[in-house]
Amino acid sequence: MKAYPGRVDPDSARVALGRAGCPQEQYSEYIRHRYQITGSLAPGCDARDLRAWLEQNGNGAAAPVATVTEVRDLAGGPTQAYTLPPASAVVAAYEQARGNWNTWEYQADHPELLFGPSCRTVFCGQFAATLEVPCPTM
Repeated sequence: MKAYPGRVDPDSARVALGRAGCPQEQYSEYIRHRYQITGSLAPGCDARDLRAWLEQNGNGAAAPVATVTEVRDLAGGPTQAYTLPPASAVVAAYEQARGNWNTWEYQADHPELLFGPSCRTVFCGQFAATLEVPCPTM
């Protein structure tokens, strides 16, 4: 089937590109943003259209935009910045506070990792970061 990049809302496409951690997530983020602004789950285009739009606008082959996560030390320590997603950033802060700088040893499903009741905050020990999107399903 042919792609129709004209069906894509440029503002939502840019938001999706900024939020998505990888190309496979871009369409999901596009739908989420369209739902937030229109209240409709029908985005008006499909993934093929979005990919074509991104390729036309020079962003289709671009590396994912690095996001900076601010991690707060709830025990009063300094705020730290990581170029990692929030869950990974709080695990890194937790491990580094304990002297473990071997990042390849960090567990993605760390036993201290918790999501707050609102699903907008992630914690690991005394460290916290705010999530831009609700909790991932684990």
